[in-house]
Amino acid sequence: MSKRKAESTAAPVTSPSASPEPEGKKRKFIRDDIPEEDLIEVDTTLPEPPSKRDKRAAKKVAKEAQQAHKTEGANGNARKAKPSTTAPATQKKGELGIWVGSLPYTVSEEDLRKFLSEQAAIEGKDITRFHMPPHADKKAAALGKHNMGFAYIDFTTRAIQEKAIALSEQMVKGRRLLIKDANSFAGRPEKSKTDSGEAAHNKSKAPNPPQKKVFVRNIPDEVTAAELTEHFSAVGGVKDLKLATHQESGKSRGYGWVIFETLEGAAAAVSGKGEGADGISVLGGRELGREYAESGQVRYDKRKKFGKPGS
Repeated sequence: MSKRKAESTAAPVTSPSASPEPEGKKRKFIRDDIPEEDLIEVDTTLPEPPSKRDKRAAKKVAKEAQQAHKTEGANGNARKAKPSTTAPATQKKGELGIWVGSLPYTVSEEDLRKFLSEQAAIEGKDITRFHMPPHADKKAAALGKHNMGFAYIDFTTRAIQEKAIALSEQMVKGRRLLIKDANSFAGRPEKSKTDSGEAAHNKSKAPNPPQKKVFVRNIPDEVTAAELTEHFSAVGGVKDLKLATHQESGKSRGYGWVIFETLEGAAAAVSGKGEGADGISVLGGRELGREYAESGQVRYDKRKKFGKPGS
């Protein structure tokens, strides 16, 4: 009884061909087992598809090439946009040229060419060089200023040059042009002294009217007020003296004011002439600058002009 039970509970014996496949092992399909509709045709002549590694490498190369192209394009644009640090080369000055002066700033090259064409029948083919320096002010173009007041123009023949020179004194935009031979300065206006900075400086240094107060400059640093008083006492009595000094050291700042008792004493100090005036212009080995001081009214007007309170 127990033996039968043991036989009946024992696992059935199966043949090796009917045993199940191990878990996790893929089943191998036989071609005959694949349905007809699932079959595909493969062209064996086509190249092998790239692997993932090959795709990553190709993508990296393409990205590097794209970045290099962008960098090259940016550098090219920068070179195009960057202004030249050197002046553009101009044609060599010829022997048959004119200098055009008194030129209105608003006259352009086109205006001047039109003037030559209308007044003397001088066309572009007759001109070998046209040099009109642009206005120095960077904002001049926005204000309609095209030149510095002059220009140089060269021609093909002497006859055309003479025709252009004959146009001198003709009116252009309200001004009479001055046209001369470019290789000769004869007849050109000299630089006006009234327009020069030196003239403006001299104008501001016009002599002050005579008075008893004298301004003295270029005083040696070691000179004291007592020594300066003694020095100028040789030409007249000194009523008062003010020597400008440094607050820290007390030494002279190189200038001061001397007030004389008489107008004659002040005149002798300024001119260096008169009784006792010998050597008055030199102190401590330095040439003293001497001039009549500005009046209180002049100083007040200057302070008022520049917005400073009067003293």
